[in-house]
Amino acid sequence: MCYVCAVISFYMREESDFFYGDEEAMEAVRKFEDSLRSRKSLFLDIVDFESVIDYYINADDYKKAQEAVGAALNIYPNSVEVQVRKAEVLIMGKKFSEALDLLKQLVKFDSSNGEIYLLLGQTSLEMMNADAAKKYFSKAIDLTPTDKSGLYYRIAGLYQYSENYHEALRYLGMAFEMSPESLNIIFDLAYGYEQIDDLDNAELFYNKYLDINPFSSNVWYNLGILYTYKDNLEKAIEAFDFAIAVDPNNSSAYFNKANTLANNESYIAAVSCFKELTKLEPENPKIYCSIGECYEKMKDYDNALKAYRKSISLNPATAEAYYGIGVVMLETKQYNMALDLINKARALDPDNYDFWLGFAKVKYELNNADEAIDAYHQAISLNPEEPDAYLGIAEILLYQNRLDDVELFYNRIALKFPDIPMLKVIRAAALYKSNKPTEALDTLRMAKMIDPLSVTDFLSIVTAEKDIDFLQKVSTL
Repeated sequence: MCYVCAVISFYMREESDFFYGDEEAMEAVRKFEDSLRSRKSLFLDIVDFESVIDYYINADDYKKAQEAVGAALNIYPNSVEVQVRKAEVLIMGKKFSEALDLLKQLVKFDSSNGEIYLLLGQTSLEMMNADAAKKYFSKAIDLTPTDKSGLYYRIAGLYQYSENYHEALRYLGMAFEMSPESLNIIFDLAYGYEQIDDLDNAELFYNKYLDINPFSSNVWYNLGILYTYKDNLEKAIEAFDFAIAVDPNNSSAYFNKANTLANNESYIAAVSCFKELTKLEPENPKIYCSIGECYEKMKDYDNALKAYRKSISLNPATAEAYYGIGVVMLETKQYNMALDLINKARALDPDNYDFWLGFAKVKYELNNADEAIDAYHQAISLNPEEPDAYLGIAEILLYQNRLDDVELFYNRIALKFPDIPMLKVIRAAALYKSNKPTEALDTLRMAKMIDPLSVTDFLSIVTAEKDIDFLQKVSTL
């Protein structure tokens, strides 16, 4: 089981500044909703109708936005402002061709309306016409003499939505030059840089945000995730602590702090943090699975079993808990019980990579090497980029003295995993057993360059006590 896999990977966004609290606008919304309930016709002036439509657009309520547009057009059929909002609603409903046709008609009547060009750009972006989008956005900017910062920010948001973060960052950069104190702009810059793996700039802008507002639990949380990615676990934990200090109910910060501690093998501290989290989420079975895994790593199997069983009591379908108990059974050499429990986990989650690894290990311990290899191959099919299953196959081939097969297998995957020292150790052991000591030493030397403990691993695999000459050469690597 992998703590990194358990880390919550989403980022907490700051609350939007865009909401409707104006009393007159809300009164118009109330009147409109009363008319819907009573099915009576309603007359509002055009400004009120625009406020009503805008309210539903910002609330992402497509159905009521449609109804509001229809009611407005019944009274003001020639209003460009209402027609523009109709185009927005068509975009909401993903009716991009209709929106594009309408906007192209509208621009003939009001060619100086920057909002129309902005929506033309948005529609073009949705329709994968990036060149047209750029031209329309440029025209919208030319037609907006004031508040260009807000327009840049809106355009950046459209590019963010389409996951074109490089273009989003370009517009955010222009917005930031004009509004360097805008928290929304700063946050989106940090987030955007993170999406393109520019972690240094992401860190810079998260810290700029905190310089202005140090009391944002969400931004402290995001900074903690960033430091986790940068493998700076000390700073990650510190950031999560700040997130918790600002908001003691930030369960995601607790969870990621605990996982970070566990990844740093600080299992006692991790258990303590997970237990704090149970006060916020007492019915969450995954937390108890994580506690069980920490105890398992500490070889405190009694407490591990208690935690895993607590998880199952909260949700009998928690596959990770059955697997955790299975691992404990495997570690305590109760192989048949381990097999039953890991099979239970696989039945609940048949595509879990870790479960297939565990199943393979148990099968090997039960002297079913062929089934173990088949299970490792199944794991590889689920996650071909992880090395564990490949290593499992190589180890079995070595222990079966299929030495030529070890070499063939190594040659097949060596380029895929050039920095896995244990793979080279296994090959070196196979070469030594094949009476190729020189080649074994060369391979072992490469392994030691990656991990100095590789020699110890090698000597735990091969029996070379009587080969004094070879051992002397090993000692000089």
